[in-house]
Amino acid sequence: MRAQNIFQKLQEREGLSEDALIARLRDTASTPLTDGEEGDELWNLALEAARLDEVVDAAVRTLEPSIVAKYAFSLSQAFNALYHKYPVLNEERAEWRIWRAAVISFYRRQLTRTLDLMGARVPTRM
Repeated sequence: MRAQNIFQKLQEREGLSEDALIARLRDTASTPLTDGEEGDELWNLALEAARLDEVVDAAVRTLEPSIVAKYAFSLSQAFNALYHKYPVLNEERAEWRIWRAAVISFYRRQLTRTLDLMGARVPTRM
């Protein structure tokens, strides 16, 4: 999975674990989240990832488990678009790299939860 590879490479290149990266957010300026189109797109991915509980509630209420599958697909597409437009590993500005990785971390956790709910595992390779 692309998101997992980002964190493996951050660990290899910078010795920065995912948890350490998240801990650095407190001391990192939030400029990337407020800086125009990129900030909007980072927020859009974070907000879409945050919708998981709402999506599961809708699936349970309507007895339509396909709602969860459609959400997983849509969330993955949103990540893919962001990944191609705003690379993490090649970003020279540390603030931007950290915030992009943080949003991707949240996305990855939510997608993993979504797949778990559907009884699927995160693929190791695509």
